[in-house]
Amino acid sequence: QRKGDAAPRIEALGRLLDGARRHGLYFVAARLAAPIILEVGPGDAVKAAAPQFIRALIAADLAKAIEPFLPLADPAAMAPLIAIVHAIEGARPDDKTMDEALAALSLRASEATPRRVGLFLMLASEFRGAVSESNLAGQMAAAHPALVPSAAVWLAAQRAQAGHRLGETVLTGLILAEQEDRLTAEPILLQTVFAGLRAVALEGDARGLALEAAIAGGL
Repeated sequence: QRKGDAAPRIEALGRLLDGARRHGLYFVAARLAAPIILEVGPGDAVKAAAPQFIRALIAADLAKAIEPFLPLADPAAMAPLIAIVHAIEGARPDDKTMDEALAALSLRASEATPRRVGLFLMLASEFRGAVSESNLAGQMAAAHPALVPSAAVWLAAQRAQAGHRLGETVLTGLILAEQEDRLTAEPILLQTVFAGLRAVALEGDARGLALEAAIAGGL
């Protein structure tokens, strides 16, 4: 790291990532920012930006590089994302870790919290194993308005998956996964896309998409 220039670079990285998120270019910006984040490295100057840097590194497919930054961030704030990232990567966090992460997420004061809880539960179920009955019972919520695909697309996706047809499965999955030029945050749609990718032996792509969903969904 070059001495004396950490603060301006940290500020510039923050502006880059914030602007990219607003314009739907976050994952591209994260890949551009990641080498600079790693060059700056953890330290007192990075503390305020640590959560943002952790998310950017995960978005840049560098989840293994986040460990030095984790002590700088609020553990409760990062717990939901970190638990899900570990689950997606096959680490299988224990029940206590998952329960604490879900509890921390549930306490967030935001209109988006119920949807994020749903995303957390779905990703945990898909990549770690069955979610406990108590956690499901504790998170029951009323239906919410959502954009849904046409019946024709939905049926075509199901048939492509059942027939293990690679091209059609990927194409319909892309349609299902996109809402208003962004990755959908709807757990049910994402679960269908994951099932399709797995049906045609694209497990790595399913895990990559899950990491994007965790970041884009605000976990």
